[in-house]
Amino acid sequence: MDVNLTEKQRLRFRAMNYAYLEYQPLDGNTDRTPKFFNRPNKTGSLNHVWTINPRMVNEAQVTASEDVVLIPVDTVNFFNRNNACPQPTQSTVPCSLNYSYIFPQGKLIPTRIPTVKISNFSDLSGGPYPSHSSGPIYTASDSFTWVKGNHTTKFGFLFERAGEDDNDEINVQACSTCTNNQNGQFQFTDKLASGTGVAVANAALGLFDTYSEIGHRAYTIFRGNMWEGFTQDSWSATRRLHLDYGFRYSVIVPYHALWGNMIVFDPRLYDPSKAVTISPTTGLIVGTVDNNGLVIGTGADVYNGMVIPGSGFPSSAQGRVPEADPSQGDFSRLFRGVPDHYSDIQWGGIQPRLGIAYELNHKTVIRAGAGRYMTRLGVSDSIFLGGNPPFQPNALVSNGSADNPGLGGAANIPLLVTTQSKAFKPPEAWAWNGTVEREMPWKSLLSVGYVGRRGLHMQREADINQPTTTAVAANPGVNINFLRPYKGFGSIRQTDNVANSMYNALQVAWNRRYSGGLLFGVSYTLSKSMDNGSNQRDVVPDTYDVSMLWGPSEFDARHILVLNYLYDLPFFKNHSTLGGKLLGGWQISGVTQFQTGLPCGVAENKDYAGVGLDSNFGCGVNGQYYVVSGTPKIIGTFGSSGQWFDTSVFAKPTTGTFNTQRVRDLIYQPGYQNWNLGLFKAFPIDEQRGFQFRAEAFNFINHPNWGGGSGGGVNFNPTSSNFGKVTTKGGGVGGGERNLQLSLRFYF
Repeated sequence: MDVNLTEKQRLRFRAMNYAYLEYQPLDGNTDRTPKFFNRPNKTGSLNHVWTINPRMVNEAQVTASEDVVLIPVDTVNFFNRNNACPQPTQSTVPCSLNYSYIFPQGKLIPTRIPTVKISNFSDLSGGPYPSHSSGPIYTASDSFTWVKGNHTTKFGFLFERAGEDDNDEINVQACSTCTNNQNGQFQFTDKLASGTGVAVANAALGLFDTYSEIGHRAYTIFRGNMWEGFTQDSWSATRRLHLDYGFRYSVIVPYHALWGNMIVFDPRLYDPSKAVTISPTTGLIVGTVDNNGLVIGTGADVYNGMVIPGSGFPSSAQGRVPEADPSQGDFSRLFRGVPDHYSDIQWGGIQPRLGIAYELNHKTVIRAGAGRYMTRLGVSDSIFLGGNPPFQPNALVSNGSADNPGLGGAANIPLLVTTQSKAFKPPEAWAWNGTVEREMPWKSLLSVGYVGRRGLHMQREADINQPTTTAVAANPGVNINFLRPYKGFGSIRQTDNVANSMYNALQVAWNRRYSGGLLFGVSYTLSKSMDNGSNQRDVVPDTYDVSMLWGPSEFDARHILVLNYLYDLPFFKNHSTLGGKLLGGWQISGVTQFQTGLPCGVAENKDYAGVGLDSNFGCGVNGQYYVVSGTPKIIGTFGSSGQWFDTSVFAKPTTGTFNTQRVRDLIYQPGYQNWNLGLFKAFPIDEQRGFQFRAEAFNFINHPNWGGGSGGGVNFNPTSSNFGKVTTKGGGVGGGERNLQLSLRFYF
């Protein structure tokens, strides 16, 4: 809705309610855990523009939005694990899924199947749902524009309050040593010391490497504020020279929990004198642990090093957070005087920007720019500060039996924790570019440019409670929890913005503007992207040595060529005649893309170092990298009888060690091509209304891409019979199969 309040003031209101509901019967790649995906999202804005005079304009705006995610399960068709075993009259083989839970209370679906991970087999997932969350964002901003001579100056501010109402504090893509399933996750590998040497045989006997489980689910209301101010000037210094310069200043306050129910692990607050005693054989806490997390008669504290930000539970926590009730336990000692947002506010968010355009002659322009840019992260969907014990208990057990994975109870099992660093600097980038543009024949423009970007403080995770390989080697046969630096804890997966990246690219584009019934464009990018962490959820294999991680980014596509065109077919061009209206007005358009493949590395889901398997990557196998001797030559043949790269140069790392070579993302996978074509015809009724017929063909040449349409497809599992091969072909629109689409559109 637009309202002209006066000749100089205009008010504009916009609102949108966008919702969709999707049924997903094959969640987790099986029909065991069907669910619904419901997204009733809303946005709204109110904008006021005041033209003070011809040279001054002020614009104020407030916005509100809410991203709601509701994920209920299909209870009617959700598989009941009690039905997994045949009736006694049907089989005499013993069968039972009634293992003892570590946390028997608070199960949302008591009959859910567990998640099972077996080496060389597909996972069986019980799933993390039901869950719900919503992300409200509120902003208020104002900007003032002042035109004076050959300067256009603008300055203003932005305030943002955002967060998440989070009942989804589980890792949707569960890592090896953590689970998203309240009913437990078993992992079986070939390397279990007390096992058979074969993962599937260990599963049959119930001998697991790790078992992890979640207790009652937490509900945390996160909120955080951000203030930004900016000033900029656009200056036409001469007829040929134009400058844009300015800066933005950002103050980002980390998120806090309105009800006080978030908790972190701070290594500075870990007191060795209060450390619990760990059994070297079972890895469990020795002694009797009371409801407050204290070992009776010893002074040891299970929550040693844990801190609840703030000074105490607010009154709003009463009746909402069980742990805020003194009768449920006394956790007041965990309030240690740190700010309620815990991580530091970074005050150095000055972001200068500069842009230059210079006309060399009437056909050639040179452009250059540089600047610093920062971003505010959302509430993490991998690290759950509200999903830690005691608010949401997590436990990890190593080397046990499925008949009794909790060994009789939860109190003595080391805590499984996720946390974030105290510094936690916001991600930033320094970007720079230079471009030469030249007017060419055929009413076209040629652009040749260089683009560079240096990324700093990017998110990455590490297990800060990983034992050293030296400690493991010196204590053969000892339970891993006995060797961890922070006693009483299992994995402590910490997110910290410490990863870096570097991007350099040559970008060439030749475009002809629409004229005489023809438009076309050709663009080519030669680029190189390097980093030591490509994804927010990357977990480093070796916490104490990350030097080997520097390598190509997982999204490093070195060559990209894109062609596009639009052509008016030269038939019956006189639209004033009946023949022209019926048979003329056809247009043909197309987009063709050629792109080289993306890199990945060779790793195995096996704990050769013996320190726990917590590593996670965006491609390939999550595990420890293989050693390379020689150069892995690209052979480039496809299918089960072909070979994409030479696998003979890869070998397992020596037991008790990590591979320190830079082998991450060493192999580039096959690229792909995509050919899209469209044929359009307009049937105008008048100047504003009409119909348009559209015939579109995606990959009209029907060229299936080996590995699919994403620049991947290579099998990087060294234990697979298809190791180093590309056996898949096509798959979806991008994969290469021809897809046709016909439509009739009414425009008005």
